Amino acid sequence: MEKYIVNSYLKDGTIQVDTKVGDHKLISDERMADGGQNAGPDPVEYLATAVNSCIAISAGALAKANTQTITDFHVENHVELKPIVHTKRNVVSKMTIKVSFEGNIPQSEKEEFLRHALHVSTVYNTLAKVVEMDVKLG
Repeated sequence: MEKYIVNSYLKDGTIQVDTKVGDHKLISDERMADGGQNAGPDPVEYLATAVNSCIAISAGALAKANTQTITDFHVENHVELKPIVHTKRNVVSKMTIKVSFEGNIPQSEKEEFLRHALHVSTVYNTLAKVVEMDVKLG
């Protein structure tokens, strides 16, 4: 079983968060209109980034394992929020994801390739249990 350690620190007097993941540092913040300084993506944007990245990495690994070539792999994610009743909070309710790519995979096999990439995508599969996911090849 793999384990990850992620450490996040709220900057004093702000809503900015510095996060350390292995050798990497990330900044999370809110838009200025939401009380932040827009110093980095907000948590929902990072969530969408994680989904997109995991789908793309899964596709890249799948192509490499099958000695296939994919190029111009692009994932576009439209995230929808819905309010939680009687609160001022939202939840992610839907992600509409469009995937496009080129390469030596015949057009007739691209849908199956994408289905397989989604099947092995850890983050996609985790979120798909609680968030409606609409993925289309485009």
